[in-house]
Amino acid sequence: MERNTIKITLPTTKFEVEVYSYITGGEKRQITEIITSGMSSDISGTVKGDIPLTVVYKANDKALELLVKSVARNTEEVLSSISNLPATDYDILLERINAITNNSDYEEKKTN
Repeated sequence: MERNTIKITLPTTKFEVEVYSYITGGEKRQITEIITSGMSSDISGTVKGDIPLTVVYKANDKALELLVKSVARNTEEVLSSISNLPATDYDILLERINAITNNSDYEEKKTN
């Protein structure tokens, strides 16, 4: 089944980025596994301490890898293209991706 996509025009470069409109259960699990791998807990399961920033960066990279279909119509080396964006464009794109990963009904709510 082909997922719907959303096109985002980045303000600095004016690149059009095509992203999937929702995250699948399997994709969400992959990101959650990265985040929980960086957590420690006591015997009762209570989380102790903070999640290391390196784990957050890995989770962000995975979300970008899974949800960005193309950058400026280029479907090859998407993460590399994203890494080379100006920081303002990167931050806006990551904010949109986080909105999608944190809410699987993003597309439906956005269109209603």
